[in-house]
Amino acid sequence: TPTSTVETTPTPIVEFPSSETPIIETPTGALVITDTPIPFLQPYYTEEFDGDIANWFEFMSSGDARMVGKRLELGQLSIDLLPMDDKLPWLYLINNSFAYSNVKAETLVVNRSVNATGVSVICRYGDIGWYEFLVSNSGFYEINVVDSAGIVKQGYTQLFKANSTAIKTGFTTNSYMITCKGNELSLFINETQVKTIVDNTFQFAEGKIGIAMSSPAALPVKVEFETITVSAP
Repeated sequence: TPTSTVETTPTPIVEFPSSETPIIETPTGALVITDTPIPFLQPYYTEEFDGDIANWFEFMSSGDARMVGKRLELGQLSIDLLPMDDKLPWLYLINNSFAYSNVKAETLVVNRSVNATGVSVICRYGDIGWYEFLVSNSGFYEINVVDSAGIVKQGYTQLFKANSTAIKTGFTTNSYMITCKGNELSLFINETQVKTIVDNTFQFAEGKIGIAMSSPAALPVKVEFETITVSAP
């Protein structure tokens, strides 16, 4: 009588990882053991300008790139806007690392020139547009929306403008903080909440954060950005 041969499947040898070995749980629930650590990208951070700004990209909505002097020095981002003919410079710097639906962004800014300097903090920047909170050292602020794609009204639309005694004028330091949460847009100047508006028209839902610098009245101007902090609203 012929004898049957039973093929057995070898039992795999499982090596349990050490406590220092990174383990990742996949969407299916499986555990994947990696040989090298995988960095965790933190969407909330403080930019202290003590390295480079390779993760920031820049563009100008008006003016000429030759009107901009930009450098990192002593843990600050220093920006000069210089005169050229009758052009008015408007410089943007957008952090390309993360996109947010709800976000809080705060910048600490030192004014080194006349009161014509305008500093903006931006949320929900994308191809179709963004929200822009502008504060001038001369004592006023604006909340604007930029509709790049013309979904509602192409270009800049001013949602609100007013003066505020919370703004420190002259050669001094100001803190500007914004929160974009749902359809509520809020601006804080030196820890004072100066305005909250509700946007039910443009309703940009997600995008990147950024800053901008402008001077519609006088040149040259100079500001120093000390920090930019991004956190949950």
